[in-house]
Amino acid sequence: NRTFHDIENHWSREDIEIMAAKQIINGYDGTHFVPERTVSRAEFAKMVVQSLLTNPYYKIKMTDLVRPLFVDVHEKAWYRPYVDTAAYYNIIQGSGNAIFRPNDPVTREEMAVILIRVMNSEEEVQWMKGQYDAKLIPAPFNDMDDTSSWALGSVLLAQQKGIFKGDQNGNLRPDDYVTRAEAAVILKRTMALQGLLYTPKTIKGILSISTVEAEHLELKTSGAQGETYVIIPSDEIMKNKLMTYVDQEIVLTGYEDDQPSIFIKKMFKALAIGDKIELYCWRCEQKQLAMKQ
Repeated sequence: NRTFHDIENHWSREDIEIMAAKQIINGYDGTHFVPERTVSRAEFAKMVVQSLLTNPYYKIKMTDLVRPLFVDVHEKAWYRPYVDTAAYYNIIQGSGNAIFRPNDPVTREEMAVILIRVMNSEEEVQWMKGQYDAKLIPAPFNDMDDTSSWALGSVLLAQQKGIFKGDQNGNLRPDDYVTRAEAAVILKRTMALQGLLYTPKTIKGILSISTVEAEHLELKTSGAQGETYVIIPSDEIMKNKLMTYVDQEIVLTGYEDDQPSIFIKKMFKALAIGDKIELYCWRCEQKQLAMKQ
């Protein structure tokens, strides 16, 4: 277990401790986390690469390039391997002219773009943007007009997947700088969606719709000792897929969710249909093929 003196009563304490235990994030002196300090682009590059190195579905490796990929990333900078690796796999990009701005704070909309790339969801980004431009889906945040055009699709998808949530006024604040606490929370949500925080479990049974308490999906496993689970889709896309399997037998992979709820039955967070989580990294395969050649 990892904790820090300055997060004892902080709203993000649990998520910080989980990320620290997995060595995704670190403190400053071993005892302090400084949760309200902003995260630089270099620091966030390290966090993202660390999370990917724990992901068995990615085939990412730390790069060992002769020269840095950006002119403002010093050859001996502590963050250079992480920035080079993230850029090599097209997870992060610079500002043009080989400029990365490593010491600039990362913004919320920049974070959205990076994390959606991590989840390999570029096609979904374009689809979401098209739906929004055609006014087929509503604005999820009151300040969507403040979102840069290059980040719009990623912000929409990050909200739909539950990675980003608005503030108490329903705003995203896309230009706001991300704090260390916020980075820990949002990275944890992203890793949970990828099945990286809990031991995945597979259940099989008949999927149905229940209206008890509130309309929801349930799955009853087969056998004399069959259990009934309340199914929590990982996002709206998964929910729509599950609706096509109602009254059919289905195999789901995910994990039991012990969060408080109005239901007295076990909760199951569905991450994938089938017996494994598919997070194929096309970029990683192409990069490795190029290296072999």
